[in-house]
Amino acid sequence: MSFSIVVDRQVDQTVVLLHGRFNHETHVEFKELVRSLKEEGLVGVSVDLSAVKEMDSSGLGLLLLLRDALGGKRAQIRIRGASGAIRRILEVANFQRFFLIE
Repeated sequence: MSFSIVVDRQVDQTVVLLHGRFNHETHVEFKELVRSLKEEGLVGVSVDLSAVKEMDSSGLGLLLLLRDALGGKRAQIRIRGASGAIRRILEVANFQRFFLIE
């Protein structure tokens, strides 16, 4: 299963849609996205996980990397579309402390 990232820049928000497995094998591509978003000066972004089939601790770490790059506590990152096992991973990791999970 391949991994892809689609960035949808809307008038009022930027949405990052992830497809496939979000794990250690995807870190290079995701880090490039983080660098790009940081260079744009964004502090707010929505990450859509509805098409993510698997996520491990590396995926969690990459989400934290995104948060840190966009301002840490000041960052306004929404995670949406997570269901089933992906949502449980986020809950067990207590990610609602760091992100708004919809």
